[in-house]
Amino acid sequence: MKSIFLLGLASAALLSTGAIAQQVSDTDNTGHAQPAGAPGVAAANAVSAAQSQQQAAATDAVNAAVQGSADQDMAAYRQAVMANHRIAANDARVYAHQQRAYADAMMAWRAQVEACHKGHPAACNAPSPNPADFW
Repeated sequence: MKSIFLLGLASAALLSTGAIAQQVSDTDNTGHAQPAGAPGVAAANAVSAAQSQQQAAATDAVNAAVQGSADQDMAAYRQAVMANHRIAANDARVYAHQQRAYADAMMAWRAQVEACHKGHPAACNAPSPNPADFW
């Protein structure tokens, strides 16, 4: 956020310098128009050009800092996505394993109920299968 603010300041400075340079090149200190070839205009243009170069260098530095920050943000985002992908894949494996354990427990329970209906009292008195036992 700070770098975006600095970028805005640098841009505003560049815009205002361009307006000042235009004003200086067109008028003298009293506000009277100067001919294009007058020595004061050339000096003012040279000062304005130097200021523009300095501000361009400052803007380039701010842009480099912003780009570096953006690159770091993208790298952190990619790491977070990959970590989340690994977690989601692991969760899917665990869920599939839980489903398989439950299905196996249900199959054992149905066999137990069938044995009970066929008259095996041990099957009738046995507790229901626990899916955790099939884990």
